[in-house]
Formats: sequence, structure tokens, C-alpha cells
Amino acid sequence: MIITGEIMSLSKRVVTHLLLITGALLLLAGCAGTMKTRFEGKALLVTHSPNPSSIHTSRRFPKPLYPYTWYYKTVVKNTSDRELKVIWFEGYAEHNNQWFGSNILKRTLRNDVFLKWYFDEEGNSTDNEWIRPGESRICDPNWHGGDDPTGYRMKWAYIAIDYFGNDYYSEAIIESVPIK
Repeated sequence: MIITGEIMSLSKRVVTHLLLITGALLLLAGCAGTMKTRFEGKALLVTHSPNPSSIHTSRRFPKPLYPYTWYYKTVVKNTSDRELKVIWFEGYAEHNNQWFGSNILKRTLRNDVFLKWYFDEEGNSTDNEWIRPGESRICDPNWHGGDDPTGYRMKWAYIAIDYFGNDYYSEAIIESVPIK
């Protein structure tokens, strides 16, 4: 009788351990199943047009803030297989072969500003933070300006994330045609 009780107790412990191990394995398999690997390739494609820019007037901004201004359209396209959310972006002006952060707000540009400045492909504002695969967000017009009629190169850079926390970086340079 004592031997039978010990065997029953041992059996319960073995079953308990097997259940714990099985549960742990299922948990690990479940967590691994929800993680999605990083999209390989260029998830964001940034373009400016025309590039170089020779446009110096805009209906949206009839009175430029600077004596010399260049206008262009900036398109940020999701070329990945998942939805992306732009969480940071910045303009950079080139001076003496170095890039310096430069935007009209003089602060870090986050998703809230992106939603105000970038519209869907039909030109409508959107409160949807997520850009679906194949979709674009467009800033038209985008611009930069200064006191020098020869202009300068400007670079716009973006960081987006997917639902899994993977981040993606993209940038594009816009050239200025000197004003004569």
C-alpha cells in the first residue's frame, strides 16, 4: 500500500512537470508565432518632385517667409508588406558639406505634425496614423527657403514603425535650382 501511494505521488509529480513543460513550450511557440520579422528591403520610399526644384511660387503660400523659396511635392510611400506609422521626421539643410536639422517649427517633428502636413493620395487630410502597404502620404507643397538665391540642398528623413515594433528609416535629397 505504501509503494502504491509513492507511485501515485510520483505519477502526479511527473504529470505536473509534463504539464508545466508543455505549457511553457506552448507559451514560447505562441509568443514566437506573434512576432513578425523585420521587412527586408526599403519599407519607405521618399521622393521629391520636381527635383531639382525651380518652382518659386505657391498658391497655398502666396507670401513666402523667405526672400528665396523653392516649392516641391514630397511623397512618402509604404513599399513594405505591412502597415507603417511615421513617428519622426526632420528636414536637414546642407551647409559646407554637413547636414543641420532645419524645419519651420524649430523642434522635433513627430506623428502629430506628419498628420497635419501629409495628406492621402486624393489630397484629403487623414487621422489614420497607419499607412497601408502601397499607399502614400503627400506634402504638397513642401518647401525650403533662405536669403541666398543660389539655394542649397535639403534632405527630408523619416522613421516609421510597424505593429511589431520594427523601425524603418528613409531619406531623400531635394536640389535647388539657383534663382537668376
